[in-house]
Amino acid sequence: MTWPRRLGDLSIRAKILTVVMLITTIALLLASTSLLIWDYFQFRNDLERELSTQARLVLENSTAALSFQDIAAARETLETLAPNQHVRLACLYNAAGVFFTEFRTARADRACPARSPDAGYRFSAGRLEVAVATQVAGSPGGTVYVESDLEAVSGRVRVQLLTAAAVLAVSLVVAFVLSTLMRRIISEPIDALAEAAAAVSRRNDYSLRAPRTTNDELGVLVDAFNAMLAQIEKSENERAALLTREREANRLKDEFLMTLSHELRTPLNAILGWTRMLISHVIPDDGVDRALDKIERNAQSQARLVEDLLEVSRFTTGKFRLERARVDLAAIANQAIETIRPDAEARRITIERRFELASAPLIGDFDRLQQVIWNLLSNAIKFSAYDTRIVIALRPAADGFELQVTDTGVGIDPAFLPLVFEPFRQADASSTRTHAGLGLGLSIVKRIVELHGGRVVAESPGIGRGATFIVRLPEASPLLMQTPIAPAAAGQPPPAENLSGVRVLVVDDDPDTRELVTAVLAAAGAQLNQAASVREALRLARDVTPDVLISDIAMPGQDGYTLLQELRSLFGRAAPRFAIALTAQATPADRERALSAGFDRHVAKPFDPLALVDLLREVIAAN
Repeated sequence: MTWPRRLGDLSIRAKILTVVMLITTIALLLASTSLLIWDYFQFRNDLERELSTQARLVLENSTAALSFQDIAAARETLETLAPNQHVRLACLYNAAGVFFTEFRTARADRACPARSPDAGYRFSAGRLEVAVATQVAGSPGGTVYVESDLEAVSGRVRVQLLTAAAVLAVSLVVAFVLSTLMRRIISEPIDALAEAAAAVSRRNDYSLRAPRTTNDELGVLVDAFNAMLAQIEKSENERAALLTREREANRLKDEFLMTLSHELRTPLNAILGWTRMLISHVIPDDGVDRALDKIERNAQSQARLVEDLLEVSRFTTGKFRLERARVDLAAIANQAIETIRPDAEARRITIERRFELASAPLIGDFDRLQQVIWNLLSNAIKFSAYDTRIVIALRPAADGFELQVTDTGVGIDPAFLPLVFEPFRQADASSTRTHAGLGLGLSIVKRIVELHGGRVVAESPGIGRGATFIVRLPEASPLLMQTPIAPAAAGQPPPAENLSGVRVLVVDDDPDTRELVTAVLAAAGAQLNQAASVREALRLARDVTPDVLISDIAMPGQDGYTLLQELRSLFGRAAPRFAIALTAQATPADRERALSAGFDRHVAKPFDPLALVDLLREVIAAN
């Protein structure tokens, strides 16, 4: 591991101390070294100049002795260098460069050069050599050579090193003290910030904040950190709220799917039950029409439920629609009882009618009111034990009619009664976990009853003692009572042969739909041709020239819009005079698109075959 990485592993305090001490040491070493080098060379230069000056003085004073060949006088002059304890050897040369005399100390380790050296100086190992020459009347007058040791330089260097070491030591002590103070100033806010971050991470609590103790960049950093925590806290709160809403939405979705299953199974069970009885031939001949009537009525009710599912959003936003007409609540209750009876018989539950009225006319939506009674009876059956009894009563009330459904089932906790009609509120109760479907069904009952101007209440003596649901609906005013009563779904007579000679082309990729339309129109006398695709329909149209086109919209390959366009493009005036779009695309926007594309009528699936015959008869008669 390299030292930068090791330094990076240290704490902030250790880093500050290490960096300050390291920088101080390096700076002092560089400064001391530079100073020592500079002083060394400066001292050498001073030493050389001083020795050269002394040599020049000696040479000048020796000029007369050289001129008169006075060796004693010359030596005496050289001995004036003796006070300089660093001088080892001094040599005097005449004008011809020949050795004349010398001055030698005990430390001299060599003899004078035989010939005078060139003027100048030279530093060598442990010595300084200086040669000075003079001239007399423009001619060489003599040369002196002086050799000195460098002990003065060595001593100067030792002193400087000791001084630099002392300065370095003192400086490091001062730097350590200052770095300690700096460490407190810098590292303590950072330590506080680190402790706050660790606490946030450890406790997963983003409401914590780091304290701000300075107004410098560290203070700005603390503010930024706290702002970041605030943003994270806000995001976490939003995420938690979103997660809660998502979980609630999932729970509501599950409850909705369970309710959907419940609502669809009620009429479906009646359809399947009576159909299986017909297939098994257990119904006598005189009961077949009654069985078929029940199958048709429940199929129509189920189709209405499917349509209601598409309007759930309108229901929750207050845009739920009611088809108001004069209806008979007693007849609606009777049909609901017959619809739910197979379920009751399967659990050996008796449904007892206690009607004090033979008729209970009011203004309302036949299917929606039947849905109310379905839900109440279905819940009563679901929460009742085998071999028990359910009582449905209808009696007059002060301002209308009162319908009661009473069972002897699991009952309702009195503390929970005020919440029983709230949507999905029962989802957490153990009873509803065992018997799915109570929550949304009762909330739908409450909304439908309220939209009819009535109210619904629930009563129960307690757990295990059954429950009673009471629906109160207002009686219609005399003026509204003049509205024609909405007929209960009943069997219609088969179509008369009033489409004789009408050529009809039926186009649908579903063979059951083609067979149904073909059968009912053929019974009315029409001439039928059927096709499963646009290509097949175009081929048939060339042979039969149909008067009427009944076509699906969504088909593999090409759709009904393409078929109608091709027919009118190929045949012009010979194209079908009348076109009906028979489709499962049933929204108002789908209807507008079909009519805009050239279809004369839009019929949504599921459809009433007899109503289709009436529609076709009406159009043919008008044209």
